[in-house]
Amino acid sequence: MKNRKLMNIIGDIDDKYIIEAEPTQKEKHIEIINKKPVFILKFAPILACLALIIAISIPYLNGGNDDFVLELSNGVKVKYVDNPPAVVSQGDIEWLTEAELFGEKYKYGDLKIVAFEGTVKDIRNIVCDYNGSKDYRAIANINVSEVLRGDIEEGTIVKVLLPGPIGTDVNVSETSISSQIAVGARGVFMPIEYNENSIREENGKELVLLELAEYGLLDGERWIFLESPKGLIFNKEAYPSLAIAEDLKELKKIVATKLK
Repeated sequence: MKNRKLMNIIGDIDDKYIIEAEPTQKEKHIEIINKKPVFILKFAPILACLALIIAISIPYLNGGNDDFVLELSNGVKVKYVDNPPAVVSQGDIEWLTEAELFGEKYKYGDLKIVAFEGTVKDIRNIVCDYNGSKDYRAIANINVSEVLRGDIEEGTIVKVLLPGPIGTDVNVSETSISSQIAVGARGVFMPIEYNENSIREENGKELVLLELAEYGLLDGERWIFLESPKGLIFNKEAYPSLAIAEDLKELKKIVATKLK
């Protein structure tokens, strides 16, 4: 598509700027005095057109100013960001029983809770700009190795929206577990499956979360069980029945029984 747009622009150049005409007497006179002005006179129209083509094509080559094309959202801009500024975000999470966390009837509200084992392949931080009010998060690409619940094909890579950025000075409350997610980390993840009604509203603007990822974590304290050299990382207070698990394999077996 980009190449076609560039060719269309180039095709609009009039042939009179490309076919070299016989120099006029004035041009011949200049040529005798100095060779440089002749080059400028002959090729100035072409150079001007090329400059116009470059100026028009740069936004297409760079993918535009925004990294995300949002068609369903209203008034929100989302971009990838490498170094978010140091900020602090506070919030409270709803207390839920272990049974509720595992998802009674496989749902949280009208959203399905899926569960799978996987390995994090890539993470990128993003900023969601609600007309001046900025919310920093991250998107993780996770390679699914085993599905515990949900219509996910094993071996596929799914996008999961995290509640806060990774590896930065941005401090988002209730993300002590999710903030430890890193590339190469293996674990069990229990995100919700977004639909067209999964909308975040802020500052009078609306972001349809499905335009960022297929799945998302309700918070960064629960719904995640990570494997690490120092042992399992998860919220043991929220999941007392999982305290006996010594490794991810054992934990996964217990979780599978809870999800039946």
